[in-house]
Amino acid sequence: MMKEKWKLIEEAKQKSEILDAIIHGTWFEEVEESRSEHNRRKRKVIVFYKVFGITTFILILLLVIYNIQVG
Repeated sequence: MMKEKWKLIEEAKQKSEILDAIIHGTWFEEVEESRSEHNRRKRKVIVFYKVFGITTFILILLLVIYNIQVG
């Protein structure tokens, strides 16, 4: 009687461990996906600011050159 109960308890523990692993595994994958999505957005923002900064620098440089030529 007691051995059967212990067997059932052990089986339940194993099943719960498997379920925990499945749950944590899928949760971990979702976290990884959201991180990669966040990194993609971050890269887009960095590229935008680089382009914006370079464009602004070129415009200011052209303005300075124009003022030197005119003045």
